[in-house]
Amino acid sequence: MSSMIKQAAIDATTDRETAETMHQYGGSFVKMLAQAWLVADPMNQARVKEAFRPEFDRYRADAAALKHYRSMAHDAELASRN
Repeated sequence: MSSMIKQAAIDATTDRETAETMHQYGGSFVKMLAQAWLVADPMNQARVKEAFRPEFDRYRADAAALKHYRSMAHDAELASRN
């Protein structure tokens, strides 16, 4: 994925997708951080996200890559049916 496409994909990734990726693939601390974000109200979600910005940025990039590769796999699956 080129860096421009990658940045666009990262920018299009939602906070919920990021938290779900953290919850699925993170270590025990990151999983609990994601759980805290998922159950928080919007004001506390912003506080958690800001306090742990490096973790959210890393997993946002991971979530974007996962979404990209899932899309590629889906497209390949559809193409193989023809």
